[in-house]
Amino acid sequence: MLRLVEYAIVRGMLAVLRCVGYPASLRLADAVGRLAYRFDATPRERALHHLNLAYGASLAPAQAEKVARGVFQTICRHVAEVAHATRQAKIGLRIENPELLKEAYARGRGVVVVSAHMGCWIRMAVIPHLLGVRGSVIMKKQRNDVLLQWGIRYLKRHFDMDIIQKKDARDQVVEFLQEGRVVTMFADQHPRRGGFPARFFGREVTAAAGPAVYAKRFDCPLLVFTSAKHADGTQVLRFDGPISTAGSYEEVSQRWLDLLEARIREHPEQWMWMHRRWRGPGTERADSPTGVAPAVSSTAGG
Repeated sequence: MLRLVEYAIVRGMLAVLRCVGYPASLRLADAVGRLAYRFDATPRERALHHLNLAYGASLAPAQAEKVARGVFQTICRHVAEVAHATRQAKIGLRIENPELLKEAYARGRGVVVVSAHMGCWIRMAVIPHLLGVRGSVIMKKQRNDVLLQWGIRYLKRHFDMDIIQKKDARDQVVEFLQEGRVVTMFADQHPRRGGFPARFFGREVTAAAGPAVYAKRFDCPLLVFTSAKHADGTQVLRFDGPISTAGSYEEVSQRWLDLLEARIREHPEQWMWMHRRWRGPGTERADSPTGVAPAVSSTAGG
């Protein structure tokens, strides 16, 4: 019963946002984001802690707060983007390096795309239609199965995006790659099972195994795909790669993780810093292993 109530609340909220229009939805999202940052203490403190882990003394406290506040606003803007996705997804959109995906797809061996929870990633759903590819994305199990099933139907109906549920990934990813499809994996979080040792923002992490394993096993191209909102309001979807699959799984994983880090550094206020990305020994120290200050863009919440 609670799941149905939650489903009704979410659907109702999205309907209200559609009714008030896109510009008003974004303004409302910014306001809610500022309030959430002020009153939702646990994710706020976790985001600030992770920023300290990643940047240490190179990021002043006031600058860290500005970045973290921007993260909350980005999350709320993403909700507004979801509400308007079917009408707004192609408006104000720019795709950088689309030829990388087209060329990789044309080889017919399937394409592994690794991405991150950055920016308004619902915009990524337009790629199959715009670039003429057969796209799919792996989605992990959600607490509310009713909302999950609605989301799966929504993405398929409006964007022709096939969803691979995490529990079915082992078989379906193999099937889709053998059919020459694009399989997207959001791999910026700490994997629940397995993975390879790597470094992220100079810290020890575990990299998800999927991108390197599937790309090497099926000899298919491996690309990095990110989303970011630029200062002029343009939503930019960017492809990087292809990533070399030479060497060990650890070496391949480090290559795509380095590229994700580079994109996050360009727009740190748009990545989900409250994720528990850093786990294990060495993650409680506050000093910076990199000594490199972030490029805090003008889209950070102020």
